[in-house]
Amino acid sequence: MARSLSSPFSETIESFIRSRHDLKLWTLKTYEKSLRRLACHTLANFTAQHVDAHIARKLVEHKRYTAHHDAVAAKQLGQWLVASRILAEDPVATVHVPKQPKKGRPPFTVDDVRLIRAAAKDSPQSERDELIVVVALACGLRLDELRRLRWPEDIDLREQVLYVREGKTEAAERAVVLDPQVCALIDAYVKDWRPSQQPGLLFLNSHGDPFSYDGFAQVFRRIRSRLPASVDFKAHRCRNTAIVNWWRADVHPWDAQQMAGHKTAQQTREYAKYTKTPAELRRSPAASAFSRIYGKAG
Repeated sequence: MARSLSSPFSETIESFIRSRHDLKLWTLKTYEKSLRRLACHTLANFTAQHVDAHIARKLVEHKRYTAHHDAVAAKQLGQWLVASRILAEDPVATVHVPKQPKKGRPPFTVDDVRLIRAAAKDSPQSERDELIVVVALACGLRLDELRRLRWPEDIDLREQVLYVREGKTEAAERAVVLDPQVCALIDAYVKDWRPSQQPGLLFLNSHGDPFSYDGFAQVFRRIRSRLPASVDFKAHRCRNTAIVNWWRADVHPWDAQQMAGHKTAQQTREYAKYTKTPAELRRSPAASAFSRIYGKAG
């Protein structure tokens, strides 16, 4: 499978992407986008200097997440080039991977969610699109976890539980409780709007067929195009909002960790970095902890 340095770099990227069959689909998509952003047209351009310059530009643009993920993808490719004997030495071995920022994304506000739902309804498949964003906002699923939900085996409306069978990691295979409002929307969609009554993927395109990954992401892009820029609508920010809302509602950290599909509670806490307001603290069990434990008598 050896290639010369003058071979189009895009062909090498395609080989790399196809060869990593053990990775989840969204991981492959991340690698593919990150590597193409490096703007290397041949393997001769794939150098530590080129990648470092790209990362430096992203950091100057305050795109630290992008810089981190692009650097990781480049390092992965460099190791693969050596393991596959395409190159004798890793050309990007010295590239430094910047740390991911720990700053959590702010959750969507009540007004944001109202606008998001209105934008989702403004489509020919309004009932489906609204349900997609509501499940994302309420259950904290990743985009591909949403796409892979199956009816009826992953949705138990009687018990009000949603099951994620194909998560990003082993810890991500989990059960998530459903809000009664979400249950009602799912029930109405399946009975009145889902193109097929046959078991299978919950969300189908307008032809009644399963979504591709990109086709499903396009639903979110269309909703984003109908929203003001101030909303900053992204699929993954819906997940962040759900986790923050569990925190606000005093869900136990271990339960939030389980529903989020994280390996540790600290990861969940960092993911949804959020400080409660005094009003939220007053509504929490902490406000009456002393009286409940020691009694109200002096």
